Amino acid sequence: MGSSMCSVDHANDLLVITCASGKQASALLPDLAKQWQRLRLVCHSPASEKRLKEEYPEAEVIRTDLGLPKEPERILKDATAIYHVEPPFAHRQAVMGFNMIDAAKKVAKEGTFKHFVYASVLNTQLRK
Repeated sequence: MGSSMCSVDHANDLLVITCASGKQASALLPDLAKQWQRLRLVCHSPASEKRLKEEYPEAEVIRTDLGLPKEPERILKDATAIYHVEPPFAHRQAVMGFNMIDAAKKVAKEGTFKHFVYASVLNTQLRK
């Protein structure tokens, strides 16, 4: 591996996961929680917040509206990486994605942010 590769410190780096109670994250979280010591799980509803806090008591759980312009920067504070899932069928979904990318670029210049995984399942609901 070249020296330009960014390494991950699972004990100290902070991984943010958006739509943490959704299908994608629910499938990933059991394994990620075993590897990462620091998780920030982002959800939208009070029910999701409650469930995530019960299932992952060591994780930081944030309930928010990703449609609010300042929220991406807040949830990326002190993070090293994000697994960003867009809320399906969300109003202003594209704007949410651009806001998250812009916030990640800003946080990367100011801090420890290194990795952005953008997961989209837009239109997978459409079937013949």
